Amino acid sequence: MSKVETRNLIYAALCAVLFLLFLQLGIAIWFLFLVLAIYYGYGGLKREGPVVRAVSPDSPVTFGQFGSYAVDGDDNDLSYGMYIQIGGRAIFIDIREDRLLEGRKRQALLLHENRNILEKSLKTFIESNPEFQGRDLKSIGLHAEDLERGEVFWEPDGYSLLRGLQFGI
Repeated sequence: MSKVETRNLIYAALCAVLFLLFLQLGIAIWFLFLVLAIYYGYGGLKREGPVVRAVSPDSPVTFGQFGSYAVDGDDNDLSYGMYIQIGGRAIFIDIREDRLLEGRKRQALLLHENRNILEKSLKTFIESNPEFQGRDLKSIGLHAEDLERGEVFWEPDGYSLLRGLQFGI
């Protein structure tokens, strides 16, 4: 439980006690504390949905198609790129939109066209780097000046590199 959730539950309990006190005393402010107790109780108990960094392969995603996607599940925070499928999972390739955009798009298409090689490289990388064995590939960022260099993000927290079609540290 986070600090914010804990704080909200403490506020909810305090407001609930004040609600009961003012209700027993017949003071009309009890309604305010009832509303506050409900508000803070909801804030403390609600569960945030998981942050979606990738989608399952059976979701309606067109692999290899450039576009703006709500990768993190927030429609207000769109990322430009494409999805490719590696190891049966949809992986987002995040592309920085700058003066090198066209080169980054060519590199993303190269990754999409060579996903079988990427899958073999990923398997070799995981076998030779045990700290990544319990992690899932989350996304690949094409952000560097070197167009063949990709940043690989893992779930849970992890970071590695992609040079051309080879995963590495």
